[in-house]
Amino acid sequence: MTQNKKPITYYAKSHPKSGTIEYLESGIWWIRMPLPMALDHINLWLLEDKDSFTIIDTGVCSEESKNVWEKILKEVVKQKKVNRLIVTHCHPDHVGHAAWLTSKLNIPLYMPRTEWLYARMLALDNGPEYMEAFTELFLPTGCPEKILEEIKNFPPLFSQYAEVPPNGIIRIKEGDRITIGDRTWKVIMGYGHSPEHACLVNERDGLFISGDIVLPRITPNIGVYPDQPQAQPLAEYYETLKKFLSLPSDLKVLPSHNEPFLGLHTRIVELIEHHDNRLEKVRETCREPVTAWEITKQLFNNRTLTSHNAVFALPESLAHINELLLRGEIRKYTDNSGFCIYEKN
Repeated sequence: MTQNKKPITYYAKSHPKSGTIEYLESGIWWIRMPLPMALDHINLWLLEDKDSFTIIDTGVCSEESKNVWEKILKEVVKQKKVNRLIVTHCHPDHVGHAAWLTSKLNIPLYMPRTEWLYARMLALDNGPEYMEAFTELFLPTGCPEKILEEIKNFPPLFSQYAEVPPNGIIRIKEGDRITIGDRTWKVIMGYGHSPEHACLVNERDGLFISGDIVLPRITPNIGVYPDQPQAQPLAEYYETLKKFLSLPSDLKVLPSHNEPFLGLHTRIVELIEHHDNRLEKVRETCREPVTAWEITKQLFNNRTLTSHNAVFALPESLAHINELLLRGEIRKYTDNSGFCIYEKN
């Protein structure tokens, strides 16, 4: 794929330490909220106008996050009011504290409808059946029995980090405009990483809140999960990235992880090439009949996969497998052991 590539540059003079907030520029505050996982932070945003604030995303539901918020509300928000909370999508690090914040501040939650429905479903689905669904999805992949048993005994992946979101929302959708002070932000939707991810763009001031869709150094998880085993998230993500190439190339990108950057089109092309390369590796692996587990080991360079990283690695592999099945480049059948086998057409 050919584009005029400008190098990615990080334009912030500094960045907040974990659990703190800094003023980024012209009415935008940058919160570095700690996360209790390998990806140890999420960027949250406070958008300020003359007499109020809008919050973008929340962090996970934890005492640590709550303490950070209490400090920010006391030291930065002070006597100003908060008008609204906007949540970009349903993942726990983005929606985890939505119920607490909206209740404490008596503010509405703005969120895409499908994302809100998923968040409520996942937060309420906190019994043993939640992880059993993962093992049922992974059983035909050839995943080792020991790993399957460990996954089955995990606590639910969602509800341990997120409370049940509020009962109602103000729905946001593609093309909506949200005015905050003298800025109007246009909502543009991204797909593949989550069902209906909201991003915000203000072209006048050259600002793009990209959530998890475009990150400068890491790639967002694109996976197939138990609720839709035949989903095509990679096809959706490709379409989203191609759509985002129509945005101005010089936007300042405010991502949910890593640092704000310039070079939107360059990064989009890199993300497309990344998934193109992974598809090629799946094609090569499928020259001989293989299981999804064998494909996963190839995609992750034959490193030792534990049960904790298998719950993310296997869904990513299934997303790439489903993409090649959709394109008709590989075929699938079930062997005598009940494993799904993939090979090139």
